Amino acid sequence: MDAIGHEPVLVEACPGAGKTQFGLEVAHGLVAEREISRVFIIVPTLGIADTWNRVASAAWPQAPTLPLRSQRDWRSVDAIGDRWLGAVITYQSLFASTDMFLAHATDPGQRTLVIFDEVHHAGANRAWGQSAQAAFAGGARAILSLS
Repeated sequence: MDAIGHEPVLVEACPGAGKTQFGLEVAHGLVAEREISRVFIIVPTLGIADTWNRVASAAWPQAPTLPLRSQRDWRSVDAIGDRWLGAVITYQSLFASTDMFLAHATDPGQRTLVIFDEVHHAGANRAWGQSAQAAFAGGARAILSLS
């Protein structure tokens, strides 16, 4: 938790090891400490986005509850809204609206955490990686990459 406020952090773990839960716990902890006020979770598919949204909204002790918008009912041209902490989106959506996500990440008064799930899909020399860097490299307060 100390490192994430100072530099991007990469966590590698086997499939099924609990990366989603870990990412949500990090986000919840940073919100509780008032280190961040906005969260974007970037994932490779809508199915994985649905999983993040389901786990983030679960009311059970093992999963912190975070109010996150779904890409299925929210578009980057819309405001996040006061009821929501952020959104779960796909790499493709980020690629299609890079400037809008840069604007959300640098919104005055917001401190943004970006979680890249399956970050290996966003190689530095690939389109998804380049859009991720353009949108968040200078505007995110904290970056957590999971693979």
